[in-house]
Amino acid sequence: AADKAKQHIDRALACVNKELGSRTFLVGDSITLGDIVCVCGLGGLFRYVLDRKKRAEIPHVTRWVATCLGQPQFSSTASQPFTFCEEAADTQPAKQGKKGKKAAQPEKKAAPKQEKKQE
Repeated sequence: AADKAKQHIDRALACVNKELGSRTFLVGDSITLGDIVCVCGLGGLFRYVLDRKKRAEIPHVTRWVATCLGQPQFSSTASQPFTFCEEAADTQPAKQGKKGKKAAQPEKKAAPKQEKKQE
């Protein structure tokens, strides 16, 4: 599933990269709400997944993200500077124990019984 997700992300980023080849922002000559929303949505990828090698494959998207992050609309609200990923985080899901065995489940405690009030 993780590999399929990576393929979808790669295709989407390639499409955006092509569109940003001839423009600075998504729409018009200045930053818009669309840029802000998209950069915020891509922030996790650029921070944890898209390492230097992967970013080299999408130079226009990388430039656009860096340009947007340098705008006052971003820099004035950030609590710390944004850093790009140097080494991609492991995106493979954790493997379970031996086949057929489920991970230990915490015991469920029964809810305390409520006494009926007599009137």
